[in-house]
Amino acid sequence: MKLLSVSMILLSIISMSFAGEVRLTTDPGVDTWPSWSPDRTKIAFASDRQSSGYDDIWIMNADGSNQMNITNLPGITDTTPCWSPDGQKIAFASNRTGKGQIYTMTPTGGNVIQITNRPNNCILPCWSSDMTKIVYCYQDAAEIYSDIYIHDIDSGTDTPLILTARTEFDPRWSKYNDIVAYTSDRPYATYYNIYTKPAFGGEEFFVTSQGPSTDYRPNWCNNDSQILFDYYNDPGRTIWIINSNGGIATQLTTYPPSRFYADISQDNIMVAYNKITGFNYDIWSCPFAELGQIDVVPTSLGNIKALYAGEQPAKASPPPAVEAEPPRGGLPAILYPQ
Repeated sequence: MKLLSVSMILLSIISMSFAGEVRLTTDPGVDTWPSWSPDRTKIAFASDRQSSGYDDIWIMNADGSNQMNITNLPGITDTTPCWSPDGQKIAFASNRTGKGQIYTMTPTGGNVIQITNRPNNCILPCWSSDMTKIVYCYQDAAEIYSDIYIHDIDSGTDTPLILTARTEFDPRWSKYNDIVAYTSDRPYATYYNIYTKPAFGGEEFFVTSQGPSTDYRPNWCNNDSQILFDYYNDPGRTIWIINSNGGIATQLTTYPPSRFYADISQDNIMVAYNKITGFNYDIWSCPFAELGQIDVVPTSLGNIKALYAGEQPAKASPPPAVEAEPPRGGLPAILYPQ
């Protein structure tokens, strides 16, 4: 009896100290792409709740209160917000002038400035740590493949970081070092892996290497020593973490339900992400340290995967004559809620 009571006390203490995940949005529309403000008081996100199929940029408090549409252009898609490191601006992609371009604005939706002006779609922006540059994904004219460019805000120049004959997307600038993490369909063509490359010269590094599955949406954390990423293996999506120099990846959430598009606050305290419940795509959050405690992750070989560090990235091969599954808008279909 004494042992039982001690166990119950321990379980009670654990329960009391575990904050758990919190649902922040409940609208029937698709809420996605959360991005924390640097001070962790607000979250920017994209939602089509007011115009089905067309995203607007929204802002809410960290607890989900005071949700506001700050772009509100019917029939226009404004999406993939990314908060600047100083909290004064939000970068986003918009097709308000035709093709998708990168814009910046204040957190209230004011002072909108077009950053890129290119013939093809510019999407998925992310600020450099010093805010002088924005890295983004640039699609080809057919919107099948894409490369990664760096835009210098002062000079207005666009410099390629990754040019291949494949799909390179979702670039994320490291918080404290000038290294860009991104997703590529090399070498598998139909599967995706995480790479990193120095922003100003150097070799790219193959962080994850596996198939048949997809690793995407890299997110730097813990002083850039680790990368949080989404893992997709039909039909579910889960969140994993790996050292930025590769090695062993650890599963943090289980399926069902799907959790994805994770974004970590600048101080590594909180994480926001998408979670599918029924037919709802909502934003949820929880303490980053507790992300691996939300679900009971079975200790089996299926939950800790060996990923191979230090491999030389495969040379880009010519695109196949026919794509088995043409990606929507030049990006994998998993980047769009299904």
